[in-house]
Amino acid sequence: DEYSTPELKERLATSYFIAAKSKQFQNDYLSALDDYNFALTYSYSAVIFYNLGEAHLAINNINSAIDFFYKSIECDSTFILPYYSLIELHTNRSEFNEAARLGKKLVLIEPTQENKLKLAAIYHNIDLSESIKIIKSCIQEYSNYELYLYLLDIYKYLQQSDNALMAEEQYLRS
Repeated sequence: DEYSTPELKERLATSYFIAAKSKQFQNDYLSALDDYNFALTYSYSAVIFYNLGEAHLAINNINSAIDFFYKSIECDSTFILPYYSLIELHTNRSEFNEAARLGKKLVLIEPTQENKLKLAAIYHNIDLSESIKIIKSCIQEYSNYELYLYLLDIYKYLQQSDNALMAEEQYLRS
């Protein structure tokens, strides 16, 4: 087989990937999908699956996009881009438990303040006590005192006036 050398397969995958990316930038998503699929025949890659997901998302094939984002994670569970896409899609569909599950994995891979606050925002919909716990840890870890205002809003919503007062005092002292 003339295409059996790993180097040639990788070059062919790269060529199809570049062609697909170019078509995607030109909003020619159907042609891009074809080229991404050709690229997959030569290289099984998290990046290719992720881009297939993005192209499907662009033409509003949400379920296909979700499937390809999960395949991307199956190929490389440390590749963070599909986590962001899946978290947003599941949140938009009010599938907060799945968004939280993915958010926890994302925080383990890349424990930034932004990712932790994204997880806290998801938990705001399913478990306010967990959201509070994450926010408090971000205040301590990053000295982000503006987050006391977020806590203040949660405590007011929960009608926990003592905690609300404490959060307001902490904010004013910072």
